[in-house]
Formats: sequence, C-alpha cells, structure tokens
Amino acid sequence: HHHHRHHGHHHGRHHGRHHYRPHHWKPGQKFAHGAYDPIGKPNDSSFENSVKTVLQEAKERGLSANATRAMLGAMLVESKGDASARGDRRNQKDPNTATSFGLFQLHNGGELNDLPGSLEQKIQQAFDPKTNAHVASAYFKQLQNRYGNNPGALAAAAQRPRDRMEYADKVNSVLPEVDRLIQTYSA
Repeated sequence: HHHHRHHGHHHGRHHGRHHYRPHHWKPGQKFAHGAYDPIGKPNDSSFENSVKTVLQEAKERGLSANATRAMLGAMLVESKGDASARGDRRNQKDPNTATSFGLFQLHNGGELNDLPGSLEQKIQQAFDPKTNAHVASAYFKQLQNRYGNNPGALAAAAQRPRDRMEYADKVNSVLPEVDRLIQTYSA
C-alpha cells in the first residue's frame, strides 16, 4: 500500500513518473520561489492548518517524537503542505492525470485504497487534510519502533518511495524546518 514519486523518489508500488513539484527542488536548496518560504508560509492559513492537522494526528495516533518529525518531514517533501496537491502525473501538465493525492500523496493502487468508495470518492476524501494524515499516520505508527532513531529512514519506509535513500536524505534535510514548525505549533 504505497506510492511512488518522480525522479525515483517515490512510492513502492507505483509507476508514475511524475510527482507534485511545483518548483524543481534540489537537496540542500530551500524550496524555490517561496513555495516554501519559512517567513511567509506559516501565515498562509492552509499551510498552518496542514501542519497543525499532522501534529494533531501524530498525537492521536501515539507517534513518538521522532516519528512525528518523520511524518511532518514527509508532508513537506510530499506536498509542501498543500492539501490539494495532485502528483505522480502521467502527463506533467495535466492535473487530471495525477495518481497521488493530498498532503501525503496517497497513491492510486496504494494507500488511496485505504479509503472507502469509488475512485472519485477516495480522491475527494484524500483532499481532506485530516483524512489524508489519518491514512498516512497508520504506517508511521506501524514502523516507528523499527526506524525510531532515523526520521528520514522511517518516512521512506512509511511512504515507500522508489528511491528510499534519496527520499530519506530529502526528509532529513528538512528536519530543521520541521523542528521549527513543531516548536511554533506545539505551544
């Protein structure tokens, strides 16, 4: 039950070549063009809502501190906190060809199947941040003891990208931002 990403970082059982990346992003580079602007972004209420939703879900699911960091890091890597993200597109220019949806990019044929109903109904539910985070958190919970000390490795195991090493590095590289967000919103 897992999905895949573009450029080889992504999810296990899927063959989509494209994922949601509004701006090309290289490890070690802050998200370009303010897509992830640490100053401006938290004032964006939908981004703030995504972060709070993930932290709340992690708490309800009983995730450890590191698993919570891994989950929030995965959210940043997967969707940059955009609850309406449509990724792994068969045609990069056409959002209707997306195969992964929402905060954690639940993949058609993978975790999207954890939701009930028709494909259309599953996709609609995946755009609800709370529902999306709830599906994703189950995998973080299941694997947290095995990868507890390495948030990147845990996120890669939970999200099943095609290239786990690259994905783990990407998640680990956003941990300073994750920690800042946790401090900001855990008050």
